[in-house]
Amino acid sequence: AVIVSISFHNIDAITHEHPDTHYLAFDYVGSEPNVSYVHFRECEASFLAGAAAALKTQTGIVGFIGGADAIPIWGFLAGYEAGVRATNADVRLITAFAAEWPNAIGFYDLDRNDELGRQLFENGADVILAAGPAGIGVVSAAAALSGSMGRHLWAIGVDTNWYEDLSHNMGTISPGAWRSHVLTSVRKRYDLAVYEALQV
Repeated sequence: AVIVSISFHNIDAITHEHPDTHYLAFDYVGSEPNVSYVHFRECEASFLAGAAAALKTQTGIVGFIGGADAIPIWGFLAGYEAGVRATNADVRLITAFAAEWPNAIGFYDLDRNDELGRQLFENGADVILAAGPAGIGVVSAAAALSGSMGRHLWAIGVDTNWYEDLSHNMGTISPGAWRSHVLTSVRKRYDLAVYEALQV
């Protein structure tokens, strides 16, 4: 049997209880013999997102919201910042985190990400990369504030294609109202990674 975990929480204790089961763990470092540890080079894709943000900004300020101030998010931030700086050193980056590690609620709290998105937009950012599924809350903030702020506000998605996610994962909103605020997404192809890992 194979169990796939896309959480970066510690699963080593569970693996000891089931030594005959093999685990595939994403975004987590360990050394258990029955676990395959898989890591994405999120800093590389985030570099491209930073370049896109620096090219798109009209205010000269871009933002970053992490689900938590934790190692798995630092790669996103480092790549994003490097992409911004390499593209336009005059662009300023402002950051926020939705929760403190090890509390992972910031990755799932849409309201908190909406609130932080509004704060960063009000502080001058017009493009924000937001880490984690709840980062979609930044898209709602962008849609709500663009009119009153007199400029088009953008969100950059993480993990999945947010433009497509608005069609099937967010049934309570109108995709048409939000899609125009998704600049791009830093995707992790979990499907391909699992497929390739199972071939080994």
